[in-house]
Amino acid sequence: MQIRKVHRTIGICLAPFFIVTALCGLLLLFRNAGIFDPSLREFLRPLHNWEIIYFYVGSVVALGLTGMAISGVILFLMIRKAMKKKSQ
Repeated sequence: MQIRKVHRTIGICLAPFFIVTALCGLLLLFRNAGIFDPSLREFLRPLHNWEIIYFYVGSVVALGLTGMAISGVILFLMIRKAMKKKSQ
């Protein structure tokens, strides 16, 4: 299954970026709760969308996540089709 290799490769390569994005996003959900200093919020926002490093990093992460989602749906449908075929 070539699509499985693509899905796995994208996931492994971009996992650190997804983790940082997810953790920053989680912290930013509580930005108005007064849990942390506003200067930390101003640091987290550009890190969350990768502006702090470079614009294109955020674009690569976004495209990678899109690729993961699409390949994941394709894998799900392929497995579902195979299971239906097997049960008949």
